[in-house]
Amino acid sequence: MEKVCVMGAGSWGTAQALVLNQNGFATTLWGRPDEVKLIADERENRRYLPGLPIPGEIQLTSDLAEAIKD
Repeated sequence: MEKVCVMGAGSWGTAQALVLNQNGFATTLWGRPDEVKLIADERENRRYLPGLPIPGEIQLTSDLAEAIKD
């Protein structure tokens, strides 16, 4: 499985992560710590894409080194 990292957890970044995940990519979504915590806690980006669940397969991180490893 190919790995991708989406930089930015706003509306566009979250939407890209969802589409990439649906198309079989191992997806990591990187964002600011406050954004990532909210999304991780609720598995939803309520600020920008309310009602769309973030699958558990999408990795969430605010650590840049972790986001781009491998």
